Amino acid sequence: MTSTHPPTEHIHTLPQEKDADGRPDEVVAQEAWDNYRARNDSVVVDHFQGLYKSTLVCPQCNYRSVKFDPFMYLSLPLPSTKTCNVEVTVIHMDGSALPTQYAVKLPKNGTIGTVIALFWLWWRVVVLHSVCVMYVWYVW
Repeated sequence: MTSTHPPTEHIHTLPQEKDADGRPDEVVAQEAWDNYRARNDSVVVDHFQGLYKSTLVCPQCNYRSVKFDPFMYLSLPLPSTKTCNVEVTVIHMDGSALPTQYAVKLPKNGTIGTVIALFWLWWRVVVLHSVCVMYVWYVW
Protein backbone atom coordinates (compact mmCIF):
# COMPACT_ATOMS: atom_id res chain seq x y z
CA MET A 1 0.00 0.00 0.00
CA THR A 2 2.95 2.35 0.53
CA SER A 3 3.66 2.40 -3.20
CA THR A 4 0.13 3.58 -3.96
CA HIS A 5 -0.02 6.09 -1.10
CA PRO A 6 3.54 7.30 -0.48
CA PRO A 7 4.72 9.16 2.64
CA THR A 8 4.86 12.94 2.50
CA GLU A 9 8.36 13.65 3.80
CA HIS A 10 9.22 15.46 0.57
CA ILE A 11 6.90 18.37 1.46
CA HIS A 12 8.66 20.81 3.76
CA THR A 13 6.06 23.56 4.04
CA LEU A 14 2.43 22.65 4.15
CA PRO A 15 -0.04 25.09 2.57
CA GLN A 16 -2.23 26.92 5.07
CA GLU A 17 -5.95 26.34 4.85
CA LYS A 18 -7.96 29.52 4.40
CA ASP A 19 -11.57 30.19 5.20
CA ALA A 20 -13.99 30.98 2.37
CA ASP A 21 -14.40 34.67 3.33
CA GLY A 22 -17.14 35.15 0.74
CA ARG A 23 -15.26 33.50 -2.14
CA PRO A 24 -17.22 31.14 -4.43
CA ASP A 25 -17.40 27.49 -3.32
CA GLU A 26 -15.68 26.33 -6.53
CA VAL A 27 -12.60 28.41 -5.76
CA VAL A 28 -12.41 27.37 -2.10
CA ALA A 29 -12.99 23.70 -2.96
CA GLN A 30 -10.27 23.71 -5.64
CA GLU A 31 -7.84 25.37 -3.23
CA ALA A 32 -8.63 22.80 -0.51
CA TRP A 33 -8.21 19.93 -2.99
CA ASP A 34 -4.89 21.30 -4.28
CA ASN A 35 -3.62 21.67 -0.69
CA TYR A 36 -4.72 18.15 0.18
CA ARG A 37 -3.15 16.72 -2.97
CA ALA A 38 0.13 18.47 -2.14
CA ARG A 39 0.28 16.33 1.02
CA ASN A 40 -1.35 13.17 -0.39
CA ASP A 41 -0.46 12.44 -4.00
CA SER A 42 -1.44 8.89 -4.95
CA VAL A 43 -3.66 6.67 -7.04
CA VAL A 44 -5.78 5.98 -3.96
CA VAL A 45 -6.51 9.69 -3.54
CA ASP A 46 -7.25 10.04 -7.26
CA HIS A 47 -9.86 7.27 -7.28
CA PHE A 48 -11.27 6.90 -3.78
CA GLN A 49 -11.15 10.23 -1.96
CA GLY A 50 -12.98 13.50 -2.26
CA LEU A 51 -14.13 16.58 -0.36
CA TYR A 52 -17.30 17.40 1.49
CA LYS A 53 -18.48 20.86 2.38
CA SER A 54 -18.73 21.79 6.04
CA THR A 55 -20.53 24.99 7.03
CA LEU A 56 -20.62 26.33 10.58
CA VAL A 57 -22.58 29.41 11.66
CA CYS A 58 -21.92 31.16 14.96
CA PRO A 59 -25.25 31.64 16.76
CA GLN A 60 -24.03 34.85 18.45
CA CYS A 61 -22.35 36.82 15.66
CA ASN A 62 -23.66 34.89 12.59
CA TYR A 63 -20.10 34.41 11.29
CA ARG A 64 -20.16 31.72 8.63
CA SER A 65 -17.19 29.38 8.27
CA VAL A 66 -17.06 27.20 5.13
CA LYS A 67 -14.45 24.45 4.78
CA PHE A 68 -13.99 21.55 2.43
CA ASP A 69 -12.72 18.49 4.29
CA PRO A 70 -11.29 15.36 2.68
CA PHE A 71 -13.01 12.00 3.07
CA MET A 72 -12.19 8.46 2.13
CA TYR A 73 -15.25 6.75 3.58
CA LEU A 74 -18.82 7.96 3.82
CA SER A 75 -21.18 6.37 6.29
CA LEU A 76 -24.50 5.85 4.59
CA PRO A 77 -27.59 4.48 6.27
CA LEU A 78 -28.65 1.16 4.82
CA PRO A 79 -32.35 0.73 4.31
CA SER A 80 -33.75 -1.76 6.74
CA THR A 81 -36.84 -3.76 6.08
CA LYS A 82 -39.46 -4.23 8.73
CA THR A 83 -40.50 -7.58 7.30
CA CYS A 84 -38.87 -10.88 6.49
CA ASN A 85 -39.76 -13.62 4.05
CA VAL A 86 -40.60 -16.99 5.60
CA GLU A 87 -41.29 -20.36 4.00
CA VAL A 88 -43.75 -22.48 5.95
CA THR A 89 -44.56 -26.14 5.29
CA VAL A 90 -47.80 -27.39 6.83
CA ILE A 91 -48.04 -31.17 7.34
CA HIS A 92 -51.37 -32.57 8.47
CA MET A 93 -50.83 -35.24 11.11
CA ASP A 94 -53.97 -37.21 10.21
CA GLY A 95 -53.03 -37.44 6.52
CA SER A 96 -56.17 -35.56 5.45
CA ALA A 97 -54.15 -33.35 3.08
CA LEU A 98 -50.79 -33.34 1.36
CA PRO A 99 -47.99 -31.22 2.83
CA THR A 100 -48.32 -27.67 1.56
CA GLN A 101 -45.66 -24.99 1.30
CA TYR A 102 -46.42 -21.30 1.77
CA ALA A 103 -44.23 -18.24 1.30
CA VAL A 104 -45.29 -15.46 3.64
CA LYS A 105 -44.00 -12.03 4.60
CA LEU A 106 -43.98 -11.44 8.35
CA PRO A 107 -42.95 -8.58 10.62
CA LYS A 108 -39.36 -9.02 11.82
CA ASN A 109 -40.55 -9.03 15.41
CA GLY A 110 -43.20 -11.67 14.64
CA THR A 111 -43.49 -14.93 16.56
CA ILE A 112 -44.86 -18.37 15.79
CA GLY A 113 -48.15 -17.00 17.13
CA THR A 114 -48.07 -14.47 14.29
CA VAL A 115 -47.64 -17.32 11.78
CA ILE A 116 -50.51 -19.30 13.30
CA ALA A 117 -52.82 -16.28 13.30
CA LEU A 118 -51.87 -15.50 9.71
CA PHE A 119 -52.69 -19.01 8.56
CA TRP A 120 -56.04 -18.89 10.27
CA LEU A 121 -56.93 -15.52 8.74
CA TRP A 122 -55.73 -16.22 5.19
CA TRP A 123 -56.27 -19.92 4.60
CA ARG A 124 -58.47 -21.04 7.52
CA VAL A 125 -55.82 -23.62 8.40
CA VAL A 126 -56.23 -24.67 12.00
CA VAL A 127 -52.80 -25.13 13.52
CA LEU A 128 -53.07 -27.31 16.58
CA HIS A 129 -50.41 -29.67 17.85
CA SER A 130 -52.63 -32.67 17.24
CA VAL A 131 -53.88 -31.54 13.81
CA CYS A 132 -50.80 -30.42 11.89
CA VAL A 133 -47.12 -29.56 12.17
CA MET A 134 -45.46 -26.43 10.75
CA TYR A 135 -41.85 -26.17 9.61
CA VAL A 136 -40.68 -22.58 9.30
CA TRP A 137 -37.62 -21.36 7.35
CA TYR A 138 -36.40 -17.81 7.09
CA VAL A 139 -35.56 -16.75 3.55
CA TRP A 140 -33.22 -13.76 3.21
